[in-house]
Formats: sequence, C-alpha cells, structure tokens
Amino acid sequence: MYHRFRVDVDLVIGGRDFSAALNPVLDFALAWQYLPSALERDGVVETSMSVQGLTYRVEKVGSGVVVSSNSHPPRCAKDDFDPHRVWLASPDFEDLVEQIVSGAFALLYEAHPKLSGNNYLNGLRERIGR
Repeated sequence: MYHRFRVDVDLVIGGRDFSAALNPVLDFALAWQYLPSALERDGVVETSMSVQGLTYRVEKVGSGVVVSSNSHPPRCAKDDFDPHRVWLASPDFEDLVEQIVSGAFALLYEAHPKLSGNNYLNGLRERIGR
C-alpha cells in the first residue's frame, strides 16, 4: 500500500517553489533523507525521483547549502544572481530534511494507520535515523 501512496508535495525553500506533483511519499522522503550525510562526504549531491525526471541538487557553499532543481523555473530573472538556486544555512537545511522525512511518515501513517505496525517501514524509519 505504501508504495502506491502518492502525494503532491508543497515545498517552498527561500521563497522558491520546489514542489513536486504525484510522488510516492516515501520515494520523496528517501530521496532527501540521505542528502545531509552525502553532502558532508561529497560536497555536491543530486537526488532524483523514481517516477519522473525531477532531480534536486544540493551543494555546500560556505556555511550553508544551495538547493536547485532541473524542473523548477525561476520566479523572475531579476530576483538575484541565479534565480534557480536557493541558499540555506546548514542547520536550516537539516531541519528541512527532518521535516520532509517526518512529515512523510506521519502522512503515511495518518492515511493508513495499519502501516504503523509494518515491520519493513518501522525498520526503514529506524535505519534512516530521522
């Protein structure tokens, strides 16, 4: 049941709309959950959704993280130097990822309460540590 549970994700970062329509809720969360640790190791990381050509890119820049996407156009070309990218302080990025992962599991369990006892999902939640 959980692999068929798709949601429209409203994701606004720094005033930019990075939302995604009809994504499997766990696919979206898992695509984001590994970014902080991978970013520490690699400095630049891309993550893709499995059901569409949507890719998010994060990179360490100074004391923060820059988020961009291949599918989200800028609001206005005159907004800043590169309107496709948004800078976040590192703690804010960590909080964002935590909200994405926690929100995905909460939404899934709220919509399908029986899944809260699913051994695979509980183990997955424990393994990703968020």
